Amino acid sequence: MRVRSSVAAVAVIALAATNARAQTDFDTGRVFPAAGDGECLAVADVDEDGWLDLIVRGGSGLLVHSLRGPFAAPAPSIEWPLPATPRKLAAGDVDADGHVDVVVAFGRTTAAIDIGVLFGDGRGGVTLASAASTTGSVRAIELLDADGDSLLDFVAAFQGSRTIVLALQDRTSPRSFLPPSLALSGVSNARLAPGDFNGDGSADVAAIGDGPPRLELLLGDGAGALTSSRSFSLTNTPGSIVAADFDRDGFDDVVATEGRLFSLRGDALSGLVPAWVGPNEPRAVVLTAGDLDGDGFADVVGAGNGVISRWRNDGTGRFVPTTSFSLRDDRTLAVADVDGDGIADVVGARPLRGSVDVLTRTASGGFLMPFELDAEMLGSGDAADFDGDGTVDLVLGGRSPSFGIAHLFFGDGSGGFRSRSEERLPVFPSSVLAADVLLDALPDLVITSAIPATVTVLLNAGGTFTDLGTMNVLGVSVSTAVGDFDGDAAVDFVTGNHSGTTCVVGFGDGAGAFSVRSVVVGARQGVVAAGDVDADGFADAVFTTTDPAGLVLAFGAASRSFVVGTPIAVGPEPQDVIVADFDLDGRLDVAVADLTEPVVRVLFGDGARGFPRTHWIVTPLPASSLTFGDATGDGLPDLVVGHVVTSAVSVLAGDGRGEFRPAAASFYAPGGVERAFATDFGEDGAPEIVVPGRGFKGSVLRSRETPLATALRGTVDAGRGFARDVLFVNSLSGGASRTVRLGPGDPLSITVARPPLVAGLAAFAMYAWPVAPTPSTVRALPAGLGSIALPMPLAPGSPGPRAIWNNVGRTRALGAPTRPSSPAPTTLLGAPAGAGRAITFTLQGLIVDPGALNRRAAVTNGVVVEIR
Repeated sequence: MRVRSSVAAVAVIALAATNARAQTDFDTGRVFPAAGDGECLAVADVDEDGWLDLIVRGGSGLLVHSLRGPFAAPAPSIEWPLPATPRKLAAGDVDADGHVDVVVAFGRTTAAIDIGVLFGDGRGGVTLASAASTTGSVRAIELLDADGDSLLDFVAAFQGSRTIVLALQDRTSPRSFLPPSLALSGVSNARLAPGDFNGDGSADVAAIGDGPPRLELLLGDGAGALTSSRSFSLTNTPGSIVAADFDRDGFDDVVATEGRLFSLRGDALSGLVPAWVGPNEPRAVVLTAGDLDGDGFADVVGAGNGVISRWRNDGTGRFVPTTSFSLRDDRTLAVADVDGDGIADVVGARPLRGSVDVLTRTASGGFLMPFELDAEMLGSGDAADFDGDGTVDLVLGGRSPSFGIAHLFFGDGSGGFRSRSEERLPVFPSSVLAADVLLDALPDLVITSAIPATVTVLLNAGGTFTDLGTMNVLGVSVSTAVGDFDGDAAVDFVTGNHSGTTCVVGFGDGAGAFSVRSVVVGARQGVVAAGDVDADGFADAVFTTTDPAGLVLAFGAASRSFVVGTPIAVGPEPQDVIVADFDLDGRLDVAVADLTEPVVRVLFGDGARGFPRTHWIVTPLPASSLTFGDATGDGLPDLVVGHVVTSAVSVLAGDGRGEFRPAAASFYAPGGVERAFATDFGEDGAPEIVVPGRGFKGSVLRSRETPLATALRGTVDAGRGFARDVLFVNSLSGGASRTVRLGPGDPLSITVARPPLVAGLAAFAMYAWPVAPTPSTVRALPAGLGSIALPMPLAPGSPGPRAIWNNVGRTRALGAPTRPSSPAPTTLLGAPAGAGRAITFTLQGLIVDPGALNRRAAVTNGVVVEIR
């Protein structure tokens, strides 16, 4: 086959197909137990080790947490003492020496410095210098080069004031600032967004504030002055503002909130002109922007009141809501394959919050951010196939003001739920379990109420349920476990009694009837779990106890009597217990979570009522709930740990031998977000989102990217933000899927554009492979380039490229050219008559790019061409 015929098979894709974009969701990041809050936070590589650092407010200054590796350093690696409490931060290379500096606005104290700059030395050290004296409390501070001298200046707005000031760095004496000048006295409590809105090369500022609500445009003259140019009246109290070139027309634009999302586009004559108004969105009081779906257009993320919302940019400056979710107060967890992909997912219910978090796991081990299910006052729950259609369903206990509810959500096999129903209960449920009471292969429901202490059984008839009746049990029952305690193959239940030393066991007959008996445990019980710990064919009960604190095991027998073991001390406040084979030796073990200590204790069983070995697993935070299952998709069981006090969930990856690595993934989002923004922790061109909280925790949400999607996106200009496309087929890059579909007679044009930071021509090496890529064909490249979708000429793997364009030289490394070419911008191939036959091939290569991750060269975006 001649090279020309194999490459010329490219034609025009239908416009409707190119407009489709991937709905990128987010993996969970990890929890940072940092003594800081969201009012004062920045991200930058302060020690120049190649990893970004998280800068937060501490008790007496600023704390710096390294984000190296998979965010593996929860403890602060650097502490910067300060003379007063910092209120706002902005990070950047203020003095143009190549090192990160931090501008700090202090609270109103007796300190001599109101606004100062921590000048960095590139090794994590800083020197504090005074930058400005003020007369108010800083509400917002932003960096910009207002006078075009390459030294950063700052603009600041004040709490309860209509004043905005601009402080210029003294170009004759770097690291010192001229007295601040008044820029605007019209918007109160302003939030600020700098950008070049009229395209004249000078920094402007958009300010949104109240008194009355409006948005002000301040145009810069390039010499250090900002002048009020236009004012836009708002209807509601303004929330937040962010600036970026959303429509990629060369002018920065503005997106802001005032109870709804709206945008103004940059304009050469007017600076800003109204562009779009979205639906009501009262929750988004904080905004950030970044390309979250890899289509080259900046999207918007809003946060506020514990809710994070995301809007996709359609490429014209209009925004389409895609995902909203809330992360708070996960109290109960289940592990189940919700989306039917063979990989376990995590379900978390939030008592009293009226929603369910469904975290669908990705093949890479991360979890997609949850979506919400509408329900009321949720508590305990379970997962099973209740309607017998082969997909996993959910049941969650809930309550209305006057009665209990079992909320049933029937899965659609793809991570969502096709329908729902409710079963009215005579009690308020504290525990809901699925168990096959009738032995008919359909899971029934065993529901426990704390006050009054009862157990209710609902028999399943293929997704509808019949109430068997309610049985009274003892004291205050907060937990129930099911198992075959008497060896007759029927389901039995056991309840814990929080107010007494006696528990209740219900022995089932397999037909729906239960014989209820009491068993003396000898201590007040909390949570109960069941399993055949001594391997004698009878299930045993394991209780956490509170008086004294510890564990008590009650061993089942055919006589329907129990042998109660000696109490085991496990910690001061045990909160949850599970029974499972953690080391896969065929003998059941016991794990206990304690609310006062950041550890999970695992007691490894010997199969004969003994626990000769105990192992402590360190958790990010004290644990309150435990779930066991394959949550990382590697075939080995893991621990899913809930942290109720801090509203976090961690996944501890198991090795199959009883060892569990520190949190493979954690997530957290507070009940109120002060500030959120996007940055590229992974250095792959896909921004992560930092969501700090008002308390003592912050979280990082990573954009979900498969290795193939990351490779096809490329790394052009990724060092400055999101990756840009430079390779086009018929002026198209295929959208997020990177696929262009053509007809055999459609015209063809393959072009390579110049990267944004290249002043002249850009040398490149481009390849065409006669196949579509798969995850197995992705190859990581050296020198910080990133990944490429198919093997390059001299890399191991098959197939190799059929066509090579190489105007860089270095044929030994990049391959000898088989097609003539010239540096970009250029046309690689033009075929007005099209390919003439069906074929699939992939285009991708390397290009010189100062804006790349390594500042030298980048991987271009890839395009998969299908001729059909």
